[in-house]
Amino acid sequence: MYNFDHQVTHYETDDDYQREFLSIFNTNDIMSDDVTHVLDEIYSLVKDNSDWSELLCLLANTYCPALMLNQEMALTIAFSFTHMEHIHKCLQEFKEKNTTDLVKNLIKKIQE
Repeated sequence: MYNFDHQVTHYETDDDYQREFLSIFNTNDIMSDDVTHVLDEIYSLVKDNSDWSELLCLLANTYCPALMLNQEMALTIAFSFTHMEHIHKCLQEFKEKNTTDLVKNLIKKIQE
């Protein structure tokens, strides 16, 4: 299960990123099936929201335009080194307040 309560600390190294990733995904192995299950849970949570859909499409088109990723696959990009800290905050806001202000801000930032 995704750890919405974890407060991601700013990371600058791959080791720090992996430590934060493992914490929010509640696993000890970045390659475990647990990660896939958690990504499925997250996708189920956000898939019907238009702002989240826009963000996932933007990520797919920005980082992997040739692959034509679907939104569910684009979620893996959301948890990349570049975006995980922001995505986590977006998910916290969405889960706690059912709002997408941070998602909208991230969309604008990516489009710059």
